[in-house]
Amino acid sequence: MPVVAWLAVGGAVAGAVVCGLLFGFVIPPDRGEENVVWVMPLYGAFVGFVAVLPAIVGFWAGLLSWTRTAARSVSSRAAVATLSAAGAALVFWAAVVTVTTGGYGTVLGLILGGLTAVVTVAIVAPATVRAARRADRAAVGA
Repeated sequence: MPVVAWLAVGGAVAGAVVCGLLFGFVIPPDRGEENVVWVMPLYGAFVGFVAVLPAIVGFWAGLLSWTRTAARSVSSRAAVATLSAAGAALVFWAAVVTVTTGGYGTVLGLILGGLTAVVTVAIVAPATVRAARRADRAAVGA
């Protein structure tokens, strides 16, 4: 499965788990909302998918700018792709939340961006290493 697909699935799963646990168990529903708690993982999956979209753009930008040369090592491909994806997620969400809240939500933007960057690193680094090694083996013909 391509790295971008893993990132999209990982973001959706992380969002579903966080919203399901947060609004299902940690923050109890208000009276009358007990029957809609099952919707929160679905909402979280959507939010998690949307949250990793800037990371996907950063991933592709990093790959296209650095790793197109065959002489690049597997570790450099993984490092550049991972840092590009995580950096794009962090900067995007910090900027969007700061701008939309007039500066009052900067800390919230950094938290959201940081969490997205952590999920991104956990998915992109190993997936990119595997994909780069597969591409190297296919190029060599092994």
